[in-house]
Amino acid sequence: MNLEEELLKIMSKEELRGELGRVVAEFHGFITKPAALKVIAAERGILKKEITTIGGITTGARNINLVCRVVSVGQLKKYPTKTRSRLLTVEDNTGRIGLLLWNEDAEEAGGIKVGDEIEINNAYEKNGKLSLGYAGYIRIVKRALFTPLAEVEINEGKRVHLRSFVKDTGRLKTDFTFSLSDGEKTVECVLTNKRQAIEKLKEGKEIVIENGLVKDGRVLVDEESRLFLKRENVAVGVVEKIEPIGNEGMLLVLNGNEVRLSRSGAFKLLGVKEVPDVQLSTLINLKRNMFLGRNIVVELESGANGDNVKSG
Repeated sequence: MNLEEELLKIMSKEELRGELGRVVAEFHGFITKPAALKVIAAERGILKKEITTIGGITTGARNINLVCRVVSVGQLKKYPTKTRSRLLTVEDNTGRIGLLLWNEDAEEAGGIKVGDEIEINNAYEKNGKLSLGYAGYIRIVKRALFTPLAEVEINEGKRVHLRSFVKDTGRLKTDFTFSLSDGEKTVECVLTNKRQAIEKLKEGKEIVIENGLVKDGRVLVDEESRLFLKRENVAVGVVEKIEPIGNEGMLLVLNGNEVRLSRSGAFKLLGVKEVPDVQLSTLINLKRNMFLGRNIVVELESGANGDNVKSG
């Protein structure tokens, strides 16, 4: 199939030229014309993406596309070379496999929760694990939901995600106990072998428990769980909307929460050096599809014209 000819059946040469420019900009110039044509053709429904299953992955397979559920999210590992990695475990109804991520992908995966349904695009198999190939990416299809505290008991024996406020803390022999409250319901939680998290548990602090095990009406935070303290200067979530605020700033919507960035903060988040003559709206339009649906973690610092991006 000649993709360029097929695309010209549904758009003009000028429109195709503009679409090629958009895709090249999204990939920072590191994409060939044939690859860019594939991206556009897939977006327009001309080139159908083949979805495989974990059980169907063969040794050395490439161009793997999966829809699967996250079973575990490993800790971020940092190396002397300044590279970072993170190992996820994913499954579908045919099997389970590891997904090894590097650098920015590894950082962003920290916002993925156990139970999330994700789409893995353009991966390859190596040594029994998957890695993202050139222009590969992960997209969250469906978020695992938080369980209301009032429904914890009916999930006996299951794993749940909780987000609430610490009510009190204490000790139970070798384990550390604390309670979560939403003002109406209180649930007792037990930390097992997570000493580093104890200092986070201050009364009144909002925390997130990911993948806690409900046992005898309590929630165990064990080796398969993660505990996060909500930080005031950090914005975390899936990008649902990204729009310019005139030429002076940018509006992000992360999991329903609005974050307003200054012009300089917007340029930094978009990974582009700030240039006075560049219209921010043009840059956002070029980059929008790279961010929509992706998990991001942005550390902020206040500025006179909106939040600046300290790191992201």
